[in-house]
Amino acid sequence: MNNLFALPSPQIGGDVAYTPAAVARACVCQIRALCPEETALAPWWEPCAGGGAFVRALAELGHGAATELDPEAASVRAGLAVQGDALGGPPSGLNPVMICTNPPFSDATAILKMALAVPSCRVVALLLLQSWIVCEGKGPEYRTPWVWGPEATLYSQSVLYPRIAFEGPGRSGKETDQRDYALCIWRRTPDGSWCWGPGPVLLHRLVWRRK
Repeated sequence: MNNLFALPSPQIGGDVAYTPAAVARACVCQIRALCPEETALAPWWEPCAGGGAFVRALAELGHGAATELDPEAASVRAGLAVQGDALGGPPSGLNPVMICTNPPFSDATAILKMALAVPSCRVVALLLLQSWIVCEGKGPEYRTPWVWGPEATLYSQSVLYPRIAFEGPGRSGKETDQRDYALCIWRRTPDGSWCWGPGPVLLHRLVWRRK
């Protein structure tokens, strides 16, 4: 079986990709447009704060909290996040309505599963490699139950344009990544599930910067 979601462990620094501020702002605006009821509520949780770009963008929606595994990350040193492991769930006392982050690639599946299991959560928004979402025409060995069902299905997918120049250890912040990325949103249905049925996924082109 060719399992796209069993990603190899990265080398040191290879899994760290800090989101540029303009990308984070564009993603949060897109989430607000697609999920207006949920984003009008609070709080939010940013579980993998990294450089802090999503924390700053999410602050416009109201109060929330952020965590970051690396105690030396910029967000922790700036006081935007507290040190903590995302896979351990939200900070004590926090019942997030929305979970939004750019997860480490090697932990993306585990973080998605954790987020979907948070009882208070109604929206999960992850910035992911476009190739992480496999087209429906592929065989079942290429799919995942948290994208194509039966446990959850995507609500929307917004492909970012232009390609992103990520920041972080070993990255200049100037060299554009040669892969495409998408903002993927899971939205809880009125009956409490994460499955939106057999209909099409909302597909968008999210222009975060005009060339």
